[in-house]
Amino acid sequence: MDLRGDTHMQRVLQDESQRLAEDSFFERPTKLETVQAMILLAAYSEKTWFSTALILRTALDSGLEKSLDTLLSQETLPRSSLSASMAERQLVWEVRTWLISFTLELDVASGTGRKSRIGEVDVMKLRRFLDYPLSLPCDMRTGIRAL
Repeated sequence: MDLRGDTHMQRVLQDESQRLAEDSFFERPTKLETVQAMILLAAYSEKTWFSTALILRTALDSGLEKSLDTLLSQETLPRSSLSASMAERQLVWEVRTWLISFTLELDVASGTGRKSRIGEVDVMKLRRFLDYPLSLPCDMRTGIRAL
């Protein structure tokens, strides 16, 4: 199934998604879901480099780059995903969104022969995130790609 095909329905949905993204872009504070939606739109964008720059700027404006440090500085950890609070879950979602944003920026920078605009993520922090009780096996891909 070709998801990049140019069917009428795909074009209508993409246009509507783009309109919603544009409408929500200037909301302050920016919602996490807005950054996540921008990531999905970038996957089907004709100008991925532009979309990625916008994602990175929005993620930085939202403070997502601090989420990994915030998560790792917690004094008490949830015992399992069942006992985790909504705030702990939200923080994990923020970390994942930041790492995906970071990885996208790295991919576009390397693909265009440019230097990344953001610094490296500490490998030890990524390993600690993978050991976090709410971490999932698929987080390994995001963490490794951020290296």
